[in-house]
Amino acid sequence: MIPLEYLQQDFFTSLREHLLPGDCIFLVGGAVRDLLLRKTPEDLDFVIKGNAKRISRAVADQISGAVYQLDDEHAAMRVLCDCELIKGHLDISELRGESLEEDLRDRDFTINAMAIDVTHGANFDIIDPCRGQEDLQKGVIRVCGTDSIVSDPIRILRGIRLKLVFGFVIDDETKRQMKQPTLLAMVSDERKRDELFKIFEPQLAADGFDLLREYDALPALFPGLRFDENHATANFARKLSIIIKTVIGEDIAADDTTSTLQAAFLPYQGELAAYLDKDIVEGRKRAILLFFAGLAWLSIDEQDTTADRAFTKKFLSTFCQRLALSNREMNFLRQIIQNRDCVPALTARNPELDGKTIYKFFRETEESGVGLCLIFLAKSMLGASGDSDTESWPRAVLVCKQLIHHYFIKWESTIEPQTLITGDDLITIFSLTPGPLFQTVLEGVREEQAAGIINDREDALSFVKEMLREKKLGAGDK
Repeated sequence: MIPLEYLQQDFFTSLREHLLPGDCIFLVGGAVRDLLLRKTPEDLDFVIKGNAKRISRAVADQISGAVYQLDDEHAAMRVLCDCELIKGHLDISELRGESLEEDLRDRDFTINAMAIDVTHGANFDIIDPCRGQEDLQKGVIRVCGTDSIVSDPIRILRGIRLKLVFGFVIDDETKRQMKQPTLLAMVSDERKRDELFKIFEPQLAADGFDLLREYDALPALFPGLRFDENHATANFARKLSIIIKTVIGEDIAADDTTSTLQAAFLPYQGELAAYLDKDIVEGRKRAILLFFAGLAWLSIDEQDTTADRAFTKKFLSTFCQRLALSNREMNFLRQIIQNRDCVPALTARNPELDGKTIYKFFRETEESGVGLCLIFLAKSMLGASGDSDTESWPRAVLVCKQLIHHYFIKWESTIEPQTLITGDDLITIFSLTPGPLFQTVLEGVREEQAAGIINDREDALSFVKEMLREKKLGAGDK
């Protein structure tokens, strides 16, 4: 039963005011499905028998939203908005085919192939040629036709995502159609990327990875990576998902391993949640990139036994291109992969870190340092047999806690200390000529600040004086 109060809101009344005589407009797809499930849709999709461009621009003006064209063939338009009714986007496209029924039958799954006529503001009957209501009640994911997947293979990934989100059963014919992963080669990297970012949301990633493997889709999506059942990659997504949900407080610790983790990161739950939820590119969060970075890390470690930088660079370039990542996302992954040995090296030494060590770590890793810690914890949790090593696990947690503590709590004192001395000071006070020594001296001051040895400008000047004296003596000895 559709909640009529939703369809009687002022937005729909205003929408109808933009229609011309003879126009008809229908709410379609996932929004209808969500309303039947008594959920509030985040996005609204409309099909219009009329001019989609004209009405989209009128709606955008009405709600002060941006509008752009998605598809020339069906004049599909998108309006970006953030109003009381819609927190995501609103899509308006013209009918595909000769009739609304033909349009609906051409869609992916029956539960997404329903419509409501909102042209007149009354008699909100559901138009359902594929019996989507019946499948929704039974909890079944079923394709609309015998060639649904072949006609648009991205539906393989959409079917997996629907199962993850709703927990429905995929019927046998739909499974048969979806188990054609080679069809994914026909889909653009950008469309695959967009679906993968939804499948690898932290709350879905572990089961999503398993379903991608069940449908033999992983090799087509991540060429060059191993995904056999006993391989580390098979469990990595689950472990990283556990790490993320535990450190932000979404999961209650289930055993000694996660209890140790939860206690260590309890003070930083809010900061970690904000860090992971931040978009590097609009709609693509850091948390999801960590899953991709971890998969690349595992694969590179296995294939590149000689630490060949050229191999790593080539592998990472191909990996990022296949995921159609932006330059910012590629740089984030690159920082993680290039510095992947840093945290293991710190854990192998004295796990009690000093300020200088922490400063140097974040100087190299920048914003990726926290993500690097979380991936390392997931790898540590895997251990040699799939479980955490009782000796190395506490050390890993201790090292990562110290790094994360300084990132969130002591940023200004350890990672980006106050500037006490500048290049101008080196010229005017110490008569230095600009050159490589400048950076060495200034970096030395910052490292000593992070270590707590330099606390004010006087300390900094004394340190530089002594540093230059030692360098002069050293040069004289030579």
